[in-house]
Amino acid sequence: MRLNEAISIETERLRLVPYRCEHVPAYNTWMQDLTLLELTCSEPLSLEEEIENQNSWLEDPAKLTFIICSAAYSGANAHRDLTQGMCGDVNAFLSVADDEDSPAFEGKPQAFMAELEVMIAEPSQRRKGLALEALRIFMHYILVNLPVTVFVAKITDKNIASFQLFARLGFAVFKPMPIFQQTELRLSAQDARVALQCAW
Repeated sequence: MRLNEAISIETERLRLVPYRCEHVPAYNTWMQDLTLLELTCSEPLSLEEEIENQNSWLEDPAKLTFIICSAAYSGANAHRDLTQGMCGDVNAFLSVADDEDSPAFEGKPQAFMAELEVMIAEPSQRRKGLALEALRIFMHYILVNLPVTVFVAKITDKNIASFQLFARLGFAVFKPMPIFQQTELRLSAQDARVALQCAW
């Protein structure tokens, strides 16, 4: 979506920047890695297909994404070069909230579920807390800007690190999905606000 096309969010440790065409070559290289493909349940794309994918993320009102950049590898001109320190991404897919998550209130706008994904693709930047910090910032941005009532994470059963990551954010198991070898976790927007306030 175009909501964040001109938005960059910075902390001492990272920057979240909009996914632009200049990010595509590096992103496409990441997504040839078999381990990343398995953990993210993705298929390898050609460079041309990834260019189309980047445009889809920009134009689709149900998709929101930021590129994660490590501040440790960002130089003096990082505000002009949004590829500096590029190490991963954080995404949300929006869908109409389940009835139990979104009670019908007359006159209120449609509420949504936000399915979250995060990836630290650069091995040197893993296990530094960047995914956790990026998710906290991203969830706060969503809560401020979008009518979301629940966050969702669908995690590959063998991805123990992701289970631990989302547990730290307060997510709990909602249902197993054995056919897909995944588990769905959820966190209400109300509980997310409390968790984020405690974290900060």
